[in-house]
Amino acid sequence: MKKILEKIRSYRVEDLKIVFRDRFYEIENILTKIPEGYINIIFGPHGCGKTELAKALVYASKDLEDVHVIYVGYREEETILRSQIVIPDKEGLEFIKNELRDFVESTFEYLGVFRLIVKGVVTIYEFFKYFRRKLNRQYVIFIDEFRRRDTSISSIRQELEVSANIVKDENAFLKEKVNSCLKVIFMSSDATAQELQLKLSSKCRWWIMWYLPKKEFFDILEDLKCEIDYELIWCITGGNIREIIEIMQQDWKIENYIEGRIENVRQVLNSFIRTYNEDILQILKKISELDVDSLDLHKIWNYLLENNIVMHVDARFWKLSSLPKEPWIGNRNAFQLPIYYWILKEMIEKQTIKISANDIVKVCTK
Repeated sequence: MKKILEKIRSYRVEDLKIVFRDRFYEIENILTKIPEGYINIIFGPHGCGKTELAKALVYASKDLEDVHVIYVGYREEETILRSQIVIPDKEGLEFIKNELRDFVESTFEYLGVFRLIVKGVVTIYEFFKYFRRKLNRQYVIFIDEFRRRDTSISSIRQELEVSANIVKDENAFLKEKVNSCLKVIFMSSDATAQELQLKLSSKCRWWIMWYLPKKEFFDILEDLKCEIDYELIWCITGGNIREIIEIMQQDWKIENYIEGRIENVRQVLNSFIRTYNEDILQILKKISELDVDSLDLHKIWNYLLENNIVMHVDARFWKLSSLPKEPWIGNRNAFQLPIYYWILKEMIEKQTIKISANDIVKVCTK
């Protein structure tokens, strides 16, 4: 694992053109604690960095004899579903190209690892012969955005149940025949994961990934020459790099960003009002009696959940990341972005949805 941690520091994040920051806690969990022979599902709030971590691990496993990481993601272009495979070695590239020769559309290299674009869906089963070639290896395969293959929860559930049994058998084969092991990790949105968890609790292991820790987040802000107060950015984004990219695209005009998030909350509240025909002041008063961990007792919870404002973080889920101790994160529930916590808190205190970006800035800089 030491070699992976050393090498991953030189991986460059494409969107920001900066070096990869500390995810050592998550990497240690993936390599040493996530069980082999299981279906593991990593989920988290939008922008927590699941995809980037997986691709960075592929890069870091290049030229290693004992750990081999593969990434498979899906994207839809002009109604055609394609698979992107990221693999760390040229030998593996040629093997996969030969296995899928009728479907490979293009290949290219980035940072010394190889990427293939394949027409159609590539699954873990197509890699089994590949896994059996080498002795004494830990194989880790990430399957990203798997819901794009089928939007039906029942179909996804069925696939995961079948996959769980097959992966268990394949891992047993690898251990007996070539002294290797297989870890399979599906990466999912929090909404999909939490919808599936009740139905597949015994078949899969569920892992929550969170944003960057505060120190590493501040280091990135320094690299990006951010001129906004770092504590304010932390209180608004909580370490979410995707949100930082959006703020950068708005020339660091934080007020514009905040106004957009306020409007998101207004739209959710208005949708709830239209459905239940309740007065907004009554709703805000009821919510004011609840803390983060009891917010799911109110019927507005499902609206907040469906719109990626809140999520569950309770004991059903293993923690891939160490969650920060902040007011917007409880023991059972959390706000996906702290900005939503402060917006709702300010609306409750003022008993109105008519608040401004300046109101939020004042609350966050008290």
